[in-house]
Amino acid sequence: MRRRAFSLLTVVFAVLMFGCDHATKVAASTSLAEHGPVSIVGDAVVLRYVRNDDVAFSLMHVFGIGPTQWSPIFLAVAAGLAMTILGLAWWRMRRGERSRLVDVGFAMAFAGALGNVVDRVTHGYVVDFIHVKRWPVFNVADILVVIGMGLAILGQRARKKAPE
Repeated sequence: MRRRAFSLLTVVFAVLMFGCDHATKVAASTSLAEHGPVSIVGDAVVLRYVRNDDVAFSLMHVFGIGPTQWSPIFLAVAAGLAMTILGLAWWRMRRGERSRLVDVGFAMAFAGALGNVVDRVTHGYVVDFIHVKRWPVFNVADILVVIGMGLAILGQRARKKAPE
């Protein structure tokens, strides 16, 4: 029973994280797009509205691949494939003794990935709005993916090191 309760809480957590990502993107789209950037910590952290037709962290641009060479549909399909691989990796890691940290990490990563896929499918681009100096503009979904995968890796390593 405890496993099911935790699984349900994990799903609820993922839905809430997806909602948080969506709400912040709506706020950025309405407020920042209209009124311009907002400085949080001088010019080190600025909230600014950006339509990202690139992949995460503008990697296509970094590698000199123009975003016009990839259609939003192709990027959405690629992201959907990545989400499928993420789900399969999570399912595989769940065999044997379960790690709650792995489950929470994958829930966060999945919620973030889904948030960006929904943007791509509905708008043709992803709404980014957090700009840290010397770093590409990103969003809550990107944070969820990075932290979620970090937690999943930590949880998997801790599970492997645990005495049997």
